[in-house]
Amino acid sequence: MRGGRLVRRRIMTAGDGGADALAVDLPTGVRVACIAATDQQVFIADADAGCVHRFDASAGTWTRIESQAPAANAIAVAPDGRRLLIATKTHQIWQLDLRSGAAKPIAGTGQRGLEDGVAAAAEFASPAAMCVSTDGRRLYVVDRDSSAVREIDLGTHYTATIAGRGVGEHGRVDGDFQAARLDRPEGVAAVMTAQGERLVIADTGNRLIRVVDPKARTVETWADLAANGSHGPSDIAAIAAESVMAAMVACGDRVASVTGDGRIREVQDEEQGVTMIDARAGEPLDLAIGLAGLAMAERSMLRLRVSSLPNGSPARMLAQRIVSGPICREVRIQIPASSVHDGARWVVECESLCEETVEVVAASHSRWLVAVRTDNPAAPRVAMLDRSALG
Repeated sequence: MRGGRLVRRRIMTAGDGGADALAVDLPTGVRVACIAATDQQVFIADADAGCVHRFDASAGTWTRIESQAPAANAIAVAPDGRRLLIATKTHQIWQLDLRSGAAKPIAGTGQRGLEDGVAAAAEFASPAAMCVSTDGRRLYVVDRDSSAVREIDLGTHYTATIAGRGVGEHGRVDGDFQAARLDRPEGVAAVMTAQGERLVIADTGNRLIRVVDPKARTVETWADLAANGSHGPSDIAAIAAESVMAAMVACGDRVASVTGDGRIREVQDEEQGVTMIDARAGEPLDLAIGLAGLAMAERSMLRLRVSSLPNGSPARMLAQRIVSGPICREVRIQIPASSVHDGARWVVECESLCEETVEVVAASHSRWLVAVRTDNPAAPRVAMLDRSALG
């Protein structure tokens, strides 16, 4: 998936690895195409520079990896942790060796179509999202233009079609793999349930969440987002425990959670009025976001984003920070000195996803409009915005 929406999904699903939260400040100047993550690493495909940025949580450092692969629609970390799998805009799946930087296609001719086969014999049509199977042996891919779900054997590189008939063949049908139809899917997640592995599909054109049972070879509708007034889902993350499954779904600018019975809950969207803060002109300022009242969870993700709001000009992002894992009571983000001046206006956004239980995934979006005063030379270097005062 693309942009910040994939940031939300991948960091959330990676954040289940223990007591240390993974906090990531995105590199300056990077325009995010898509993101993948493990417990200790984050990978960003740069939409402009033809490279991948890797963040190592143990060292706290970014590394730039040059890539000869075409521009990416989606990326996933291979089970061995040494390769990055890339769904490209040239209708292929590539792999990037993270040690040597060598890149090569592993599936797809580069022609737009729907053909099965080994390696370059296969054809894809705008692969939009992918995920590794729960046993690490297969890569699941959703083809947007052919409304298809594909699987690639990571040992043999053989591509097989699970559901889908061909480019432009869209529909809305549940049933076995031969009969089932989707409409331009854009998200996929694999999850292991008590009944076996399931694929959860963001069926974007139909505004549905579909569930694929690879063993029974069936596709079923789990939740109807259209009935809830939501946009078509563009990204998805799923979790499961025992016989219960839950998912977090990105729908346009909003996020919804879907629980085991297909019930849909919209994001809690909280908006605050203007907040005045004191700062020292020309010096960097830390904005501290108080998170009292936010659910504590092992699986969680929080994104802070600060944008300028100049009169008569488009907003410009000043800073962004992503935190995953157990959320603390406060998280900070630094505003560059060049943006701290009297009369400056910022929009501060705080998005959070927290797994309270496997049946309840809390989502919220808080927004502040901040006005800056710099007439106090003794102004503190940290300004607090308290989320607990919202809603």
